[in-house]
Amino acid sequence: LEEAYHVQDAMIEEMAEPIVGWKIGLTSQNARDFLQVQEPIAGPIFQSCIKPSGARVSLLPDALGLVEVEIGLVIGAGKKIHVACPLFEIADQRLPGPPSEKVEWLVADGALNQEVIIGKEVNLKDIESLPQERVAVANETQPLTQGLGSNAMGHPVNALEWLLEHLEGRSRRLQPGDVVATGLIAEMIIADESMSLRACFSSLGQVAVHVDRHEVPLGNNLKHH
Repeated sequence: LEEAYHVQDAMIEEMAEPIVGWKIGLTSQNARDFLQVQEPIAGPIFQSCIKPSGARVSLLPDALGLVEVEIGLVIGAGKKIHVACPLFEIADQRLPGPPSEKVEWLVADGALNQEVIIGKEVNLKDIESLPQERVAVANETQPLTQGLGSNAMGHPVNALEWLLEHLEGRSRRLQPGDVVATGLIAEMIIADESMSLRACFSSLGQVAVHVDRHEVPLGNNLKHH
């Protein structure tokens, strides 16, 4: 994995774009067991990846179209957490060639982070209640999946603490205002067709995204981030 993170660091330098947060992947034990790894993985969130709730995202025909609903934590002064937000993450590859289930490939490709759609920030009254945070996701009026905050390593803060230690080992640090996507808390959605998704959280509000799946290439003028 060390070499894979070196590749990720080289990708970050090549992108030459501000990092405004980090995503954490493989936060479930089942996912780690499947890939035979002992810990989660991390990847940068670039400024251009951030979209507001209600955004429309276009997917190319060969895009993976993996949609995850997560709890976002906003870093405050002294790395304290007083603000959270509901978010969708859309995962897709940057590296050429077919996708791979090898964890080193996922890490080198920035943990497949492509788009992060963020809902309204909410001041946390009790951060210890996040494991009990419930979410329900629907495509228009059709229910798709439900989940709990505890699905992210037992507590989203556990995921954050892992990330802090991980980044320190790479001589990187979180900055005030950074958003941390703390990991999938409900079943992953595969957007193999156009969808209008909305996630309703029990106390963190809502986040929505319109995913357009195009059946034919849109032309060379469309940037595939």
